[in-house]
Amino acid sequence: MTKTTQEFVQEFKVLSGAGIGVLIIQTREPYRTQDVLQKIAYEKQKAFKVWDIVNGWAEYPEDSTKEPEYTLCPDVMKAASRMKEFEPDDENYPLTLGVMHYPHWLLGKHPALIQLLKQYVNDFASNGQRLCLLVPEGFTPPPELQNDVTVMDFPLPTNEEIGKALSNVTEDSLEGNDEEKKQIAANIFAPDERETLVSNASGMTQLEAENSFSRAIMANIDTWPETSFEAFNTVLLGCKTDVVKRSEVLELMEPVSFDQVGGLDLFKEYVSKRKRAFTSEAREAGVDTPKGIMLVGPPGTGKSLCAKAISSELGLPLIGFDISRVYAGIVGESEAKVKASLKQLDAMAPCIAFVDEVDKALGGAQNGGGDSGVSQRVLGAILTHMQESPAPVYWVFTANRHDMLDPALIRKGRLDENFCVTLPNIIERLEIIKIHLTKRKQDPDKIVGLKKAVAGSKGFVSAEIEAAVAESVNEAFHSGQPITGDSILAQLTEMRPLAEAFPDDFKAMMEWAENNAKLTSSPDEDASEVKVRAARPNRRKLDTKNS
Repeated sequence: MTKTTQEFVQEFKVLSGAGIGVLIIQTREPYRTQDVLQKIAYEKQKAFKVWDIVNGWAEYPEDSTKEPEYTLCPDVMKAASRMKEFEPDDENYPLTLGVMHYPHWLLGKHPALIQLLKQYVNDFASNGQRLCLLVPEGFTPPPELQNDVTVMDFPLPTNEEIGKALSNVTEDSLEGNDEEKKQIAANIFAPDERETLVSNASGMTQLEAENSFSRAIMANIDTWPETSFEAFNTVLLGCKTDVVKRSEVLELMEPVSFDQVGGLDLFKEYVSKRKRAFTSEAREAGVDTPKGIMLVGPPGTGKSLCAKAISSELGLPLIGFDISRVYAGIVGESEAKVKASLKQLDAMAPCIAFVDEVDKALGGAQNGGGDSGVSQRVLGAILTHMQESPAPVYWVFTANRHDMLDPALIRKGRLDENFCVTLPNIIERLEIIKIHLTKRKQDPDKIVGLKKAVAGSKGFVSAEIEAAVAESVNEAFHSGQPITGDSILAQLTEMRPLAEAFPDDFKAMMEWAENNAKLTSSPDEDASEVKVRAARPNRRKLDTKNS
């Protein structure tokens, strides 16, 4: 699971006790981080001072009823220099724990500040002073400091902390004395509903979670506190989607039922068996948490649809990880985005991380690319996280080209299995046609000659078959004629399937799959069914000589 606040506190105390005098703390919650550091300072009997560019330095007394004392000093360099000058008035606080909010924008541009921090690293190791620089997630220190300054990550709130936030917000929205409000708040949602709300708020900061709960209350103020769980949760999920989108890289996606996936019997069986592996019973039995899979196959074979169906079958939220949005013009910014997104994924676990067309996004990592090694570093960050993070994140990758995949990604042990998704067999083509007819409000059982379309669709990928069904429905609507197997077959005749357009690629894919991947479908077609296959009409041939 993701690191807890208590684990952060323990790690900080260990580093401080080891004489680490300057720490860079990456955080999305600077003020919650400040509160935690303030408690540590008082526990260690250190004066606690905070700097920001608006107010300068402020000393926070342990007595919370007293206001902090401000010393205007907006200049970052001058403010940092004050750390060695601090002389606490109270003899009980001979040392200082200083916190500076977001000085990172100057670190790469101010040689004197870098030199001062290097000096502090040396001096504070022996005199007990401590300086913490709060920076955004993913920030990478300049090369001059990377071997001197220790970097820490401040964790997002755990489910327990989000649960407390939910209690606080609901209690504050009610009238009455504290005991009455607590009792009413405890009975607004059933335990399982409350657990779902907390889980749906995972990956948010404490402030984002509190704001989301407050919005859900205000959106249902006419019925509050008798608001239904469904109404409250709908608003919360909308807020969660907005929070995830702000990462630029992650996206909360809608799952689909396996009923919407035609065929793929072997794949469906595999996923269904893995469902129990996510339970606590599996942990107690020593079963490893599943790591993820790779789906490789030509475009249009339904790989992305499979990922969405996995989410539905496993009952886990599906988080799209768009690597194409990672790349940025500033050196180091791409890696910073990846690290921040990986941290947010951990906070939202258990979940499914879906990386579509990874061969395109990270193809440069395999062949050297022309992106100054960015692809290799991005891939390296993802692989390291997959290897080291204990959070139950299930990775689903898709790729169109097996030859563009980095061996480090598809090797055994990194992922649980590689699957090859290719052309549907005759049974699957019938299922696919029926699914897409039903989606368009047609009754497959009333379609005359449907077996002709099934037989004639051999060699077409799922997306091409869907396109033929959609166009035949459109033609039937405009012509007033019923949809038939012949009308679907006529649409297929107008297409040139990918399998014919790129025969060498399909052959290479199947050869690779035989040695490196599992098939998603039973390969053999029923002989009796093949007999009904109608020959696909030849394409139109123009007689230009006799015209």
